[in-house]
Amino acid sequence: MEIHIVDISNKEKESCESKLYKRIIELLKKNDNYILLDASKDLLKYGIEAKPDFIKPNKEEVCKLFGIEYDEELIIEKCKNLGIKNICISLGKDGALFIFDDHVYKCKGLDIDVKTTTGAGDAMVAGFAYSYLNNFDDEKTIKMMMALSASACETLGTKPPEFDDVLQKTNDVEITEAIEEGVAGDIVSICQFKDGETTQNEALHYVKMEKVSFGYQSDAPVPQTPDELKL
Repeated sequence: MEIHIVDISNKEKESCESKLYKRIIELLKKNDNYILLDASKDLLKYGIEAKPDFIKPNKEEVCKLFGIEYDEELIIEKCKNLGIKNICISLGKDGALFIFDDHVYKCKGLDIDVKTTTGAGDAMVAGFAYSYLNNFDDEKTIKMMMALSASACETLGTKPPEFDDVLQKTNDVEITEAIEEGVAGDIVSICQFKDGETTQNEALHYVKMEKVSFGYQSDAPVPQTPDELKL
């Protein structure tokens, strides 16, 4: 089957009608196109109503979208409720936050010699598109996105970064934190056993896991009983 990926990347301009991207996405999805949206303000607000397959707001843009100050757990919860399968929130020098289906990942920014930030976000979107076309899993996708964006920051002008340099940088990407939906759900059940009122968002405070290959590891064992949660 032939795959068509459409990248809609443009920040809002005064002359741009606020629901334009929404209508474009609705038309494109009728032909089973895979839609990537990198927009801001009303173009993002209304564009997500058409359910693109991927969005990449930055920290400021996602806060404006939800009308809140940046709170990582609250942002994650609200993003999951959007009904969009793949979300990347770029955090500048601090890295990025990824919500892919029910999985949440976080990466620190790479230690690089920043010569420009122009095109860093576009490079990250391109990294996702490349990964999708090559059927990469979440880990490989995130590493490609982070590495391509970092390489773009080290490359002046309009010249694309060297792909060998991008591949080398994928080895430097560390996925430092992940919260898995099913694990959190198990902890919620334990909490509810004690007081019947603990929400999933509160339970996430007790589950800070690091994603490793096919399993999970943490500095402390996952609590098994209500008493171990120390509520």
